[in-house]
Amino acid sequence: MQPSAALSATRDDVWDAGALRRPGWGASLRALPPEDRRALLARADAAYGGPEPGHGIALLVYTAARHDLDPGCAADCARMARVIAEGPAMTCADVLPAMVERAVDRELAECARIVLAQRDLVAGDLAKAEEAYVRGMRMSVGRWPVLRANAAAGYARFCLDAGRDVEALVLSRRAADASEALGDAFGAAFARLVEAHVLRNLEDWPRLSTLLDRIRAETPLLPLHGRALMTFGVLPISADLALGEGRLDDAVRWIREAERAAKTYEANAWRDADVNHVLGDVALRRGLFGEALAEYEAALPALADCDDMRLDVATGRVRAMAALGHPGTADAAAAWLADLEAVFVRGSAYGIVFRAATAGGRALAATGRHDDLSRAAYRLAASAALARLREIEAFVTAFPEYASPTAEERDIVLAHRARTESHAEALRTAVAALLEEEIAAGRTPLASLTPPTGLVASCAWCSRLRNLDGAWLHLPESLPSLPEGAVLVTHAICGECSASVCEA
Repeated sequence: MQPSAALSATRDDVWDAGALRRPGWGASLRALPPEDRRALLARADAAYGGPEPGHGIALLVYTAARHDLDPGCAADCARMARVIAEGPAMTCADVLPAMVERAVDRELAECARIVLAQRDLVAGDLAKAEEAYVRGMRMSVGRWPVLRANAAAGYARFCLDAGRDVEALVLSRRAADASEALGDAFGAAFARLVEAHVLRNLEDWPRLSTLLDRIRAETPLLPLHGRALMTFGVLPISADLALGEGRLDDAVRWIREAERAAKTYEANAWRDADVNHVLGDVALRRGLFGEALAEYEAALPALADCDDMRLDVATGRVRAMAALGHPGTADAAAAWLADLEAVFVRGSAYGIVFRAATAGGRALAATGRHDDLSRAAYRLAASAALARLREIEAFVTAFPEYASPTAEERDIVLAHRARTESHAEALRTAVAALLEEEIAAGRTPLASLTPPTGLVASCAWCSRLRNLDGAWLHLPESLPSLPEGAVLVTHAICGECSASVCEA
């Protein structure tokens, strides 16, 4: 039955209201009779893929009409696939379970599961989110390229939040390439934004600057919703880049701009504590330790459910207090260590614990007054380092196609190692002591430590380990290169130390 002329006019009014983003237009759409809603969806189909603003309005109509989309209808599955591909899928979280269970397009059903995993990730249910991402990665092998790209991008975001920077780097870059090959501009941009966060964590400011320039250049070409997400998404990380490059006034400007954009775009990921965090870091860099402490303490109450930022802010607080010689430094550092240990025991954020414990341990050691707390922090960082190696080993075992990094990925990791080499000695000492305790207790801390002989040679002078190629490496460098087996340590002397001993 064709809609009446009067109803068709009402339908046109709803379309125009959507084009102008008038309040309540979605409710007006849902108030239309079913035949008019279907006619409006058909009009959206005709507009989709055309010039703006019709393309964007089509996505708005699909989103507002989500309860009318039948998982068993191929046309409705195609509409939902567009919503998932171009960004506003989280607004459809209430109907995605029906897509997971009943969609006639099974690749779409699994893509809907990936979107729901993002909701679980935001809610802090990391185990459930990881299960969905791993399922998507495994189910898409040899088929379903859209699911493969979506699962890789989602898993990259998960690894980023869990402090697994190496995995997030590889996954995000592969996801961007896969999305680009599919013509999915928003998917590629999202994956690149995840990579940008990884480069921020690795303090690779030149590469981060280049990548942000690329994202900004491509953002105007994205669909309407994806354009808004990327416009906001680059702002906080631009503040981090400015901070890393020492442009402190620019860091403040960018974070204030992010604060304004968050209100404009109603960004769910935004926290007002982000501003305090950056202002605290800026003050710390300027040597204004009292101001830094005030900003960090203002941020902390809002971060109870956010391990990554809470530990980063709490570490900054300890650093500011240590620099001030604050009388409460020891108590604050003890509470900070207890928080780190609790996150470590939960087993979901070893990389985050490693970063925070290393930075805090270094700040406490610099005071010369908190050696016990500094050693405890480095010991926790050592435990987290070994746990991260186990995570990397599990990842490359589960997904061998990601086990071989590209030349650029290898350069990124090696460059980060070179930048952090100057303050790694205390960590090496802690790792070596922890390994000796693990070995003495009959435990194997990492299967990939040992050559076939069962003996790892350690230089008695410099504590470096010898790998199977005969190279003497500092412990964090040598762990990934040694094969599997039982762990025993024998002492030897490397060529460099042998020469110095002979000269003496």
